[in-house]
Amino acid sequence: MNVVREKMERHSCKLSRARGRRPVVLLSVIVAGLFGVSACSAYPHVDEYKNLYAGVSGQGESVDADDSDVKIVHLSHSNLLFFDNEDSVLIDGYFSRPSGMFCNQKGCKQNVKESTDRIEQQYGLKTISVVAPLHSHFDHAMDVGEVSYLTCAQVLGSPSTEMIFKGWRAPDGGEPLEKCNIKLRNEKKNDPDYRFFEPAYIYKKYEYGNFSIMLLPGKHVSPNIAEGPIDDIIPINTPNIKYNSGEVYNILVSHRSGFSALVVGSSGVPEYRLWPEIDVDIVFLGVAGVGKSGRSIVESNRFLRAVIDQPKADLVIPIHWDTFFGPVSDPPKKIDGLAGGVGRPERSLFRTCDYVTKSEGRSIVFLPFFELFSANKLLKLARAENKHPCPD
Repeated sequence: MNVVREKMERHSCKLSRARGRRPVVLLSVIVAGLFGVSACSAYPHVDEYKNLYAGVSGQGESVDADDSDVKIVHLSHSNLLFFDNEDSVLIDGYFSRPSGMFCNQKGCKQNVKESTDRIEQQYGLKTISVVAPLHSHFDHAMDVGEVSYLTCAQVLGSPSTEMIFKGWRAPDGGEPLEKCNIKLRNEKKNDPDYRFFEPAYIYKKYEYGNFSIMLLPGKHVSPNIAEGPIDDIIPINTPNIKYNSGEVYNILVSHRSGFSALVVGSSGVPEYRLWPEIDVDIVFLGVAGVGKSGRSIVESNRFLRAVIDQPKADLVIPIHWDTFFGPVSDPPKKIDGLAGGVGRPERSLFRTCDYVTKSEGRSIVFLPFFELFSANKLLKLARAENKHPCPD
């Protein structure tokens, strides 16, 4: 079906124009050719996946914040929050969301504060145990210093992320907030070597109370337009393009209850054969680039097998498909076709959804942004094989 659909794509665009739909201006055609972005699409729009949202048509239920289960919140883009009644893990924590290529200090710090305040107000989390970026591009790691400052979180990251952390930490190297000092006195008083930045090493197990994290080697989708390490401290007003990826990770999050999840931030095929044997409940799948221009179905499926089949996931939850510029909207907007050169968001979502729904005993759902969900309830959905078809 995918093959037939892709062969029909150009024909579909011609039909759209023939039927009198809005014509594509010459500039759009030129840009589409240069960047590999389709001017029109034969694939379902992101709005057509509404039946796959958790909480819709019996596909899961929100839970109260005092539930003892592991709780999960998708905070837009690839920002994920895992927590229980004692500990918490934040993936990425990218909240500044500048509207252009620069991030002004006042505006971006205010955006980060509004998001961390919202986390505290909605979920009762005054502090966060750890924030771990998937890599060091601006839309993943730009805000780690400010998030750490506001939430007392330890940052677990690469040397490139450390350069961002140093540039964004409290002004002039200021002291931690008083709530952070209290946290350090109460929780870290027997650990004289504690620091707010922890260097990351692949395959090492990092423990944060009831949670543990292991960083697995990942691979950014090609082309990676900001590749390589960050060698110097990144000031707050540095252009977004200067945030090189540094090391690229997939992050395994585990909980003492037995719950586990793999967070995949980019759709390059990783060296998964080097990974330890893992068996996870959920894969949070960064779909950007899965169906980018020039990527065959065979290549897309090779990536999906590596990050879904190999970890034996029961449930797949797409992330990194919405835009990462400007305020979080409701309903969310799809990723800009030119952003990061990924392109083809509709085809990426379609290929992912089609692959998962054809897998026996596996389900796919989307999580509404900033809504709280019980891990157990989401997994009951998956294991009941309560599948809904992908939009046609």
